[in-house]
Amino acid sequence: MGLMDQTVGPTIPSQTETASSGPAKMVNDRITKARFMELETGMSHAQAVLVIGKEGELLSENNIAGFHTAMYSWANWDESNMNIMFQNDRLIQKAQFGLK
Repeated sequence: MGLMDQTVGPTIPSQTETASSGPAKMVNDRITKARFMELETGMSHAQAVLVIGKEGELLSENNIAGFHTAMYSWANWDESNMNIMFQNDRLIQKAQFGLK
C-alpha cells in the first residue's frame, strides 16, 4: 500500500484570503476600520461586499425620480458599526462609529 497524505492538527485560516483578482476577503466576521477605509465612492454594492467580507443589513430603500437609493449597515458585537449609502448601485456616502 502507498503512503497517504495526512494533516496533523487543525488547519487555522489566515485573517485574509486574497483572490487572484480583487481585494482581500475577510475570513472572520469583524468589521474593521481598515476595510472601511478601503471603500471608495463609486464602488458597486458587490465590490463593497467583497471588501467588507460579508453582506450588510438593508436599512432602507427607495426609488424616486429614477434614482434607486439603498442604505446598508454592518455592526460588530461591541456596537461599532458602519453605514453605506448606494445610489443606482454606486457608493455615494459612508460613515462609521467606533471601528478599530
